Amino acid sequence: MFAELIQEGYRPVRGYFNIYTSPVHSYIIAICFSLFGESIGSLRISGILFNLLAACAYVDMVRRLFPSLAIWSFYFLITMPFYIVMSRIAGENYALNPFFLFVGMWSFYVIGSSEKKWFSKAGYTISGLFFYMGVWNHVVFLPTVVSIIIGYCVVSRVNIKKALTVFPWFIFGGLIGVIPKLYGVIVHGYSFIPQKSIKGIPALSNTLINLIYTLGGDGLYAKICGEILFSFNWFLPLSVVVSAIIQLRSKTTPSRKKMWKITVLCFFFSSLGTWLITPLGLSGPRLWLLPLWFIPFLLALSLPVSVKWLKISIGVIIISINLLSTGLNYFYNFLQDGGIPKDNIYIGGFYDSGLNFIDMRPLVKKLNKYKSNKPIYIEDVNTHRMLFLINKSYRSRVKVIKDIKKGERLPINSLVIRYKFKDGRKVWAVININKSVAALDSALSTSNYAVYKVVK
Repeated sequence: MFAELIQEGYRPVRGYFNIYTSPVHSYIIAICFSLFGESIGSLRISGILFNLLAACAYVDMVRRLFPSLAIWSFYFLITMPFYIVMSRIAGENYALNPFFLFVGMWSFYVIGSSEKKWFSKAGYTISGLFFYMGVWNHVVFLPTVVSIIIGYCVVSRVNIKKALTVFPWFIFGGLIGVIPKLYGVIVHGYSFIPQKSIKGIPALSNTLINLIYTLGGDGLYAKICGEILFSFNWFLPLSVVVSAIIQLRSKTTPSRKKMWKITVLCFFFSSLGTWLITPLGLSGPRLWLLPLWFIPFLLALSLPVSVKWLKISIGVIIISINLLSTGLNYFYNFLQDGGIPKDNIYIGGFYDSGLNFIDMRPLVKKLNKYKSNKPIYIEDVNTHRMLFLINKSYRSRVKVIKDIKKGERLPINSLVIRYKFKDGRKVWAVININKSVAALDSALSTSNYAVYKVVK
């Protein structure tokens, strides 16, 4: 919806739902709408494209450090549950975070290492710009940037002379990126720093479990599909533990062992910082997107060096399990029923709503064919998806159920849409809403939504 406003001439310098995120993703979606037309495909293409670009930058850096590990790092990454699921979710500005991080790192490492001074300075400037854009995109980006800077300082043991030549250009890039944010602060009065939560932070034990469930995939599948068909949740976490034991006990090259330690350090500080800045009640799989990008490289670093058949066997097993897990529990699972509506669903460490990703397309397809000028009342969580999918001429009819005033009579033939929960709750043939009576309309209802027509 924000992208449509941008197409109409609105130029926001803040996110759609809050003032501390950036509108960059909305601008990109608006460009995709202009190029390809407004559709679900053009809505999703930006997230997929920018995550592929991030993966290319990721694997190119690995190729320059350890050429033999590049292909394995790439295949491990693009088959990970978090990569596939989060790249495909259209409405999340989190989808741009890997692009800002790894293209920023690539610019620093590759372009910044150029022997041409002006080219090198440009690389550092671009890196600073992208890192700030990531922080502005969502503050959850910040801990990973800090962890990368710490890792860089440890690896290169930056001396004062080198720091004086590198960081001024890096900071200059960040200052360029801050211009739109400052415009919003000065002109519109937005706060520069997000307001600190007074809720506290979630329990560390629950947070660790949530991180594990996101890596394993079950936290993602449960949130989006409502159920797990066959759990492979502990395969990847155990693979990480086994690879760590192998790395610590094996006699690998000093450069590989050093890089493994630095990557673990980055993962640790990124995860720790993400936990510390996350307010209580807002934890979830999407927060771990950046820390988990370190995992494919860690797994690749622990593959056997000398025994080729063993390295190939281990790599193929990891890739195959990843594909089987995602194919079965995400794609096949969602195609079967479009998700299962649940009020609360366990996502590892926490319970969350399972209502955000229910497939509304079959419902909207029927509504678009239903000729009426009467209101359509829906649950609040469905508002934006409904407005995007339904015919534009019908949008003014879409209302939110919670906004119905006490004692208000609903117009005859208006529609009320409720979830069909699969937890034993009965789908009533007739419901009462204030002083109105609505009867179930089986022709308009779908497997996940019960549509009622006001008859009295």
